[in-house]
Amino acid sequence: MKQFLAKKENGSLKLDKFQQRLATALAPVELSKVANDEYVHFGDLLQFQSSHGAVLSNDVADKDPRGGEHSCAVTASSISSPCARNTFLIVKYDGGKFKAFDLQGKGDVLHYGQKFKIIANPMIVGEPLDRDGVEDPLYLRSMAVSTTNFAKFSRHQEVVLTNDAGFNTIWTVLCPDPAKRLVSEGSPVMAGAPVILCHAATNQYLCCEDKKYPNDFGTELEVSAHTTASLKVAFRLQGLIDGKPEHLSERPSYDSNVWHIVNGDNVKVLPAHQPSQFVVEKLLTKLLTNLNKQGSNGLAGLTKVFNELDTDGSKHLDLNEFKRALEQSLVHVTHDEAVKLLKVFDKDGSGSVDVVELVQTLEAYAARQ
Repeated sequence: MKQFLAKKENGSLKLDKFQQRLATALAPVELSKVANDEYVHFGDLLQFQSSHGAVLSNDVADKDPRGGEHSCAVTASSISSPCARNTFLIVKYDGGKFKAFDLQGKGDVLHYGQKFKIIANPMIVGEPLDRDGVEDPLYLRSMAVSTTNFAKFSRHQEVVLTNDAGFNTIWTVLCPDPAKRLVSEGSPVMAGAPVILCHAATNQYLCCEDKKYPNDFGTELEVSAHTTASLKVAFRLQGLIDGKPEHLSERPSYDSNVWHIVNGDNVKVLPAHQPSQFVVEKLLTKLLTNLNKQGSNGLAGLTKVFNELDTDGSKHLDLNEFKRALEQSLVHVTHDEAVKLLKVFDKDGSGSVDVVELVQTLEAYAARQ
């Protein structure tokens, strides 16, 4: 009885934990957009609604029990009221080769055919809402069907949330009408318009299955990556007769592949995430360790590379120049680490780093070690 009363007082009973988890997941939020127009923007707090009316949702407690799998379940819920578990953010993918329309899509508007990542609302793990999805965001991921990776009920390609930010977390937006898909590529995506969410690695479409998925929030629908439309032989033959290319003879996607990206009426710019002091010190230590491995040329060599890349004499480097300078100095950091490091040195929030101030910060940090 004493143990029970102690757990009840500090809120560690299983029932209390369950209620706290539900309260966190169902915490109401307000959908927002960064600009007062009809387009989908990076930085919008939005929902993905299927043609069935169900919205993309997640359950961080429904984890994959296999060792080495750090993922949680994704479903489609009939409860469409915006809350922490059914709202998402989108972030750009700046790796790989760019297409022509990517050059005009460098703003904050999402374009058809543009690669991007979908991340869960950080409120689902008890973190404050920001446009970067906290330090270790949960990405929407899919993988090709294998003996160990498949959807639980449909056995199609599984869709989960994971911290692993690999290429399996890249998606693109396509027009549902195959005849209009080519001409729509590169144009901005309108909020509420029907779209196809295509998984870049496997070319499969995000699918709202008709399979029931019971969980702690009720009975919901399973979500997979499965293209329900296909190129039938009859359509191909008819295309040959009519002189149409194959992509114009493709069957339109079924409703299970069609989604609507919904943002709110509230114009609000979400704050940028500021890495914690622990993360900052960890990254600075890694940077200095890699520089020290190069001996006396480490910090001096980095300064020389910075000055060489500063062709316009502004004494400032943007993210790409900053990453290039680190690579030329044999300092290997990931893209996310480079972004966080840039935020450490970007005192005025201009998106660039002052070379002199960067070197002074590194010298001062090295002196404290």
